[in-house]
Amino acid sequence: MDAAFTRLPHRRLEFSIVSGIILVLMLLMWSSRASESGTRVSISAMELLVPLLVGILAAGLLADDPALELLLTAPRPTRNILADRLFIVLTLGAFSCLVLHLLTNRLGIFMPYDGIDQAFIWISPLSFYTGASSCAALIRGRMLDGVIVCLIISVVALFSGPLLAARCQGPPLIAGCWLAVLNPLMTSSTPYDPFWPANRVLWFVSGALLVGASLLLAGQGERLFHDTPVE
Repeated sequence: MDAAFTRLPHRRLEFSIVSGIILVLMLLMWSSRASESGTRVSISAMELLVPLLVGILAAGLLADDPALELLLTAPRPTRNILADRLFIVLTLGAFSCLVLHLLTNRLGIFMPYDGIDQAFIWISPLSFYTGASSCAALIRGRMLDGVIVCLIISVVALFSGPLLAARCQGPPLIAGCWLAVLNPLMTSSTPYDPFWPANRVLWFVSGALLVGASLLLAGQGERLFHDTPVE
């Protein structure tokens, strides 16, 4: 967190808010540890809330940066600056999810998966939200675009998960629900589906590709200025 404050001083408030929300999530997990809602709270925290928060942070890593003109005149390539900042927010997100991950084990909260499989509950959406948000924000150089994309992804995923699962025929544990693979929050809707590993790979790779695309966009400095047309 100290590194984030030092290297991203213009986002100090956002980092503080995210830290506070994560502490609240830990308290909610602790308070619901002995009830059936403990599993739902834990999955929602790791698969949705932390990746969403990190995605919102990623939207403002270059877009609407108050020191943008100074950054663009620096000898260091802009894509390298973005890569450094993405590493910071992804590290923050991974550390936060890992703490929640270990907390579920410590509190004895039942989870549909354990070990490395449990880690992919949060690794895949963390990658996807970060990549999608950063890429969307850099297309027009507006942080708000990335934030809106994160919120749209969340709303669509939450409402479509049960609908996609309902359209599948046959018992999910036997036939599988291939439509549910399209939902980045599949653990929340159909956690035991045989296609769950494919879902995790799909959204992790998608996020990695979008991160790569955002690095390419960062090299086009003119995109970061709202009033500059981009051909």
